[in-house]
This record gives sequence, C-alpha cells and structure tokens, in this order.
Amino acid sequence: LVRAFNTMRSPRRRLINQREYNLLDLLLSATEPTDPFSDNPSRKIRVAVLRQDRGVQGAYTRLTPRTFYRELSRLGELRFIRFERVAEANDWTVELDFEAIGRY
Repeated sequence: LVRAFNTMRSPRRRLINQREYNLLDLLLSATEPTDPFSDNPSRKIRVAVLRQDRGVQGAYTRLTPRTFYRELSRLGELRFIRFERVAEANDWTVELDFEAIGRY
C-alpha cells in the first residue's frame, strides 16, 4: 500500500490518494480472516456495511456518496479489490485482491 501511495502518476497525482489508501487499510483489517491458516487470505464485506463504518463515514463526511463509490470503483479498476454481486440483497461484496501486491 505504501509503495502504491508513493508512486506518482504525474507531478500532482498519486497512484492512490490518501482516502483510497485509508480505505484499503480499513478493508485490510475488516476482512482479516478469523482463521490465519485459512485458504482464503481475506473475507468478503458488503458495500453497504463498509459504507456504514465509522471510519468511512468520517473520511467522506463532507463529500457526496458518489465520491465513495467512485473511489471504490477506481480501486477495483486498479485491481486492489474484487467485487461480487449479491443478488438476493441487491448489494455487492468487496474482497481484497492480494495479487495487487506483485503489480505495484
């Protein structure tokens, strides 16, 4: 995460901004598996649950919900996270993609 945050895309633009970095850090702790020897390196979390997190609400207080979803989508485009549709709840789940470590 630190390497991706410190990577500059242009003189004024980082690969990920501070809010995106904090969001990934929050996802890292929120999706930590209960069993450290599990085959899955992380658990999934619903976007609605993530949106209600106090840290997320604090970071996006003065911003529109669209900013949260845009930054979440951007992290998906950079392949830091994966989305999966939950049809019965009309929601999405988010899961960290640890292969991003090798890419950045």
